[in-house]
Amino acid sequence: MQHRNNIPKLHYIITSDIKGSKDGIVAKRFEISNHLGNVLSTFTDSKYEIQTSGSVTGYKTYIASSQDYYPFGMQMPDRGKNPVSGAYRFVFNGKEKDKETYGEGNEYDFGARIYNPRIGRWLSVDPKASKYTFASPYNFCLNNPIIFIDPNGAEVIIHGKDAEAAKTELQKVTSLQISIDAKGKLSAIIPEIPIVLSNTDIALLNSINDDKIVVNLYTTNTEWYDSKDGSGSYPIMVGAFEGSEIKDGIVETTQILNINMAKKVEEVGLDNAGKITEHEIIESYIGGQDDPGGDYVTGYDNAHKKAESTEKNPPTNNMYQSKNTKTGVTEYGVENKEGTKRAKYTDSSTESKNKKFVKEDKK
Repeated sequence: MQHRNNIPKLHYIITSDIKGSKDGIVAKRFEISNHLGNVLSTFTDSKYEIQTSGSVTGYKTYIASSQDYYPFGMQMPDRGKNPVSGAYRFVFNGKEKDKETYGEGNEYDFGARIYNPRIGRWLSVDPKASKYTFASPYNFCLNNPIIFIDPNGAEVIIHGKDAEAAKTELQKVTSLQISIDAKGKLSAIIPEIPIVLSNTDIALLNSINDDKIVVNLYTTNTEWYDSKDGSGSYPIMVGAFEGSEIKDGIVETTQILNINMAKKVEEVGLDNAGKITEHEIIESYIGGQDDPGGDYVTGYDNAHKKAESTEKNPPTNNMYQSKNTKTGVTEYGVENKEGTKRAKYTDSSTESKNKKFVKEDKK
């Protein structure tokens, strides 16, 4: 289950794929979806001339389909350009229509289970029902489809020897129940006791459950890393944003975290190690969401600011670098506004630069 009441509360995603056909010819369709992933309309890459007095004054696109939905996913009749029996198959939550058992418009294939939008129920038991003992194993999104969606599985994976430590720190600052498996994959559920989720909780839940983005958080004790864009070596300032790649239609992000640095920052009272871990995950997720396939240059500022916008009281610390004129070594770290508290991350000495990050998938 995934909470989609994130910031911004409504956004549009345009994707392209070869889906559907028209007159026997495969057509490329572009989807416009809402905050729940419901495909509201599709259009093709064909363009049609707009003529005025015999002259071409512009172009318009071909709207291939449009549709509206009732809350639990049934398509509204006589609304839009895509009837229930329309050729375009990917609609509610972006899932494919399936008519094999109950007929046209009566079921969607979510991968793990088949869903009936007319009754708002799954047609089989939730394989994770033991985690949601307070709810029916057949319910859809805890009977709240305006806020939640039910993805078909995605991942935040914490790599490296400090994966368990990062998860432990993360659990200290979130209301979600976080677990981690042997491969470092996180899962999160909402506790049985009714709680009010914070914006950060919601953003973290989205990061873990979004079925189109895999967040790879690499824990390390090293102090420097070579940027994947080849621009040079840089100090790890607790965390490092390395953008994302698109593999088989899935966005995979890379984020680096030195959990020992995070604890050092907490020890001097500048921030919290769990909140830092949470921020790095959310920042990486937003980077993959807003700038898929992008790097530090194109995606960091936006991702960092949006991640901070979910936090109730984001830290107001400043990064610093101070060069020793005698040795020529530059020190990197963080300090408060007043300059009365400071935590050193690393420096530019050869010894520190030799502590360089290398990706390790094993925990």
